[in-house]
Amino acid sequence: QDPPRRLLFSGALLFALGALTGVLVSAVFTGKLSGNPTFMLAAHLNALLGCFWLIAIGTTWKHLNLSPTQAGALMRTAIVAAYANWAVTVIKALLQVQGIDFVGEIRNDTIFGILTLTVVIPTFISSALWVLGLWKKEPS
Repeated sequence: QDPPRRLLFSGALLFALGALTGVLVSAVFTGKLSGNPTFMLAAHLNALLGCFWLIAIGTTWKHLNLSPTQAGALMRTAIVAAYANWAVTVIKALLQVQGIDFVGEIRNDTIFGILTLTVVIPTFISSALWVLGLWKKEPS
């Protein structure tokens, strides 16, 4: 599957997962499911924002000036970051932990480590590659 189509499909699927997460938001807010309602709402929004980011990369793909290695890294890191941001935030909501810093509590610290490795670092890499690919002029 070509990269733009894979990014567009990944974005569409993440949108659907985000929509389904809306059911969890309702369940947590009404007390039918134990979890942090604010974090569950954040997971819902993370999926929607992530889907549009993937669609934006897929839509601008033809304008990128990257090596095949860089382009592959952009696609993979963006997909990993977008999906992990949604999935780990769902888990964090169910565990009811912040996960934004090491605090000496195993569940919180595990979530923080996973977020750093699967969301923060891949987002920095993919964002930099996307900007680089759009900034670099095509060879004359």
